[in-house]
Amino acid sequence: MNPRFWSKTTAAGNGCIKWLGASLKAGYGLFKVAGTRQNILAHRYAYEEKFGPVPYGMYVCHRCDNPRCVNQEHLFAGTAKDNVQDMIQKDRRVIKPMPNQSNPNAMLTDEQVLEMRALRGVMTQRALAQRFGVGTSQVSRIMRGQSRKSTA
Repeated sequence: MNPRFWSKTTAAGNGCIKWLGASLKAGYGLFKVAGTRQNILAHRYAYEEKFGPVPYGMYVCHRCDNPRCVNQEHLFAGTAKDNVQDMIQKDRRVIKPMPNQSNPNAMLTDEQVLEMRALRGVMTQRALAQRFGVGTSQVSRIMRGQSRKSTA
């Protein structure tokens, strides 16, 4: 256990261990690995400390739905789709009215848009664009709620 990492946490009443250090806009904690110039997501660091490296293509997800939580028992490895399904099962999905709902030229499904938004702050817009086969400007519009789907 890394004492420097755990010194940046506090117990929360709901069983979560809250990250007190630096964080992203979306609330996910950031931890600078000593001796490197690398920052890592705090919950990912906590997961890897207990369970080892995250398998390729997998993400570290929260059972508690608290992005600041680093309680290793609240974390699990899953795909982006697993994370979105978890969100839907827990009825956390917020659906805002989106333009172009019935655009026949749309390249992305509703599920893909939700998955893309769930990955905000975890992947760069460039990485999201490559993953979903759209341009970075389209990803930006989707993230700002100006567009629901990419059009041809």
